[in-house]
Amino acid sequence: MKRFTSGIGGLLFLGSGALTWLFMMFTLIHWWGGLGFIASFILTPGIFIFPIVFWIVEHQFPVLYFLIWAVGIVGLVISAAAAVREMQHETLVRLAQELTKKVRDNIKVDWSVRESTQAALRVMVRDLLDKYGYPPDFSNQAIETVIKQAESLTEEWLSHQ
Repeated sequence: MKRFTSGIGGLLFLGSGALTWLFMMFTLIHWWGGLGFIASFILTPGIFIFPIVFWIVEHQFPVLYFLIWAVGIVGLVISAAAAVREMQHETLVRLAQELTKKVRDNIKVDWSVRESTQAALRVMVRDLLDKYGYPPDFSNQAIETVIKQAESLTEEWLSHQ
């Protein structure tokens, strides 16, 4: 089921991208004829600005275009959430144990004040997340959560050393 969910999310994302490009291509063909077809390939990076141009030229808000974008965003969220769910429970437990041990061992009295110490801690956490295959889309949020938890536990950890 997890692979199916991830596959559906990817299909939604890729399908919405193709549909937005087709919308742009057919609109440019409508405006410029055969040149519009060629322009749609050249102006592909402009796909993000195109809805504004469409709105100005046609005096009509491109609702369909934004609905297709929304479907693509939903697809990204579905596939990213499925990636986290695909991690095995045992892997997450090992990650949490190693993360706790390394953070606890590297906590210093001044770590929450010194930026260089915080940066080193963030790099260590990111490396551990990468080692265990944690999805990159969620790593920044996970790092911030670890830092906040470490801040709240620092005094207790230092008193037990």
